Amino acid sequence: MTQDPEGTASKAPHMLTYRLRSNVSVHKTDAEVILTLSYPLKVICIHLRWRCLFDQFSPQEFVSFDTIQSVLENQNPDELEFFLDDLVRKGFLERKGVSALSDYPFVSVIIPVRNRPDDLAILPPYPILTG
Repeated sequence: MTQDPEGTASKAPHMLTYRLRSNVSVHKTDAEVILTLSYPLKVICIHLRWRCLFDQFSPQEFVSFDTIQSVLENQNPDELEFFLDDLVRKGFLERKGVSALSDYPFVSVIIPVRNRPDDLAILPPYPILTG
């Protein structure tokens, strides 16, 4: 978290950059944007509202998340990051950097409790962190 000039806490800036993978081509129609991955062959159709987003991407240059977000002014940053990361998982984009969403690590703690009441009685109480 960082402090705004007014003294309120805000999210840290995104340190993410994205670009098209070298084997992805973009085809724009009047109704949609079509991304084609040449190997392995994959095609995805994307709603027209994302068209201006794909004007920013090239296979050569990484584009910062903040630049992408400025193009889509009314888009929720968390939803935008999820959308871009989904395209990364599907193989259409490359990503560099660390997300601001990862301020805290995602951790699961599993404590087996069956038939161990004496062992559990000696554990100190730990605070439960909520995000």
